[in-house]
Amino acid sequence: MTMPTRPRLAVHRPGLRAVLPTTAAALAACLCVGHAGAVVVAGDPGQNAPDQTAAPAGFEDAWGRIGSLGGGSGVYLGNGYVLSARHVGGGNNFIVDGVNHARIFGSSVTLTNPTGLGLSAEADLWINRYTVRDTSPLHGLGVIDIRDTPLETAGGGGVLIGEGLGQTTLSSINVGGSRTGYAWGGSEVRRWGDIGITGAAEEIEASGRDVVGAVSFSFQEVAGRGAAAAGDSGGGLFYEQDGTVVLAGIIHAVTLFNDQQDDTSAFGNRTLFSDLSVYLDQIHVVEGDLTGDGFVGVEDLDLILANWGATVTRGDWTQGDATGDGQVDQADLDAVLPHFGSGTPSNAVPEPATGAFFLVLGACFSMRRRRG
Repeated sequence: MTMPTRPRLAVHRPGLRAVLPTTAAALAACLCVGHAGAVVVAGDPGQNAPDQTAAPAGFEDAWGRIGSLGGGSGVYLGNGYVLSARHVGGGNNFIVDGVNHARIFGSSVTLTNPTGLGLSAEADLWINRYTVRDTSPLHGLGVIDIRDTPLETAGGGGVLIGEGLGQTTLSSINVGGSRTGYAWGGSEVRRWGDIGITGAAEEIEASGRDVVGAVSFSFQEVAGRGAAAAGDSGGGLFYEQDGTVVLAGIIHAVTLFNDQQDDTSAFGNRTLFSDLSVYLDQIHVVEGDLTGDGFVGVEDLDLILANWGATVTRGDWTQGDATGDGQVDQADLDAVLPHFGSGTPSNAVPEPATGAFFLVLGACFSMRRRRG
């Protein structure tokens, strides 16, 4: 018999079990409360399930971008920027492989929802910028691609990655006397699991902020199938698109059953994600913002021209490497120009004539390359 679900808030507050209302479209989603938890995976790890504590084949770049942030997880976008769920809070430190990255003061931006949908003005998504030194495991990573088609059309083939506590063995968790699953436990570790999207678009609410999103397949006893747990909020959902691994969604919530025990994942639970294709224009500003002032302008183009033709450290945006390939060339200019004027300038905008000069210069470079 199908059990009803109850809404809960997904934040890091040990011992607190808060019940808050959500939108009906969110399937009365349970937003979990409790200590940090990693992706839970069906099957006995190391036996009939693949190793979920090492990067999945083909998703190594995505794996290296996941870290802990506040009470949850975050995804490194590139150029020092990290995307996460707004409700995780904190954010002063982003930790990857034990290396701490300090947030740059004044860099936080909360994304906004589309108008006319009855959603909250602010989305449950935010971007922070962090100092990435040359000793960081993030150093040299370029800007990750974002899925540009609706998440509801994604179907199977997704990979969910989060960081936190693991799981114990399969056990009865007393959900209506019939459902089984996993109790959370073990040490903190980055994990991944296979996951897919049902095809239904949803409106998801977390701590008073909405997102346009979608819901995963039901968590099933299929080796390697993943489900999010508390602490995974802000982690990433990745797909392969046109031969490239892209970031498609951010974890915001999981559904639970009314009589489900705390700190457990039951078969039948679902994971809820934001659809990043809806927020693409706001996220894309990080591709062109090489100076970190939240605005794509002449100063960003200055960095490229000052280092034109140079070989630099891969992913060092301060030297104009917008693409992360270690070369400052036409590709970097092409990455920045489409976003010229995006964002909110923190100081006076350079005079239009200067900006126009660089735009014309970029067009000339593009024409020369096409003719060649």
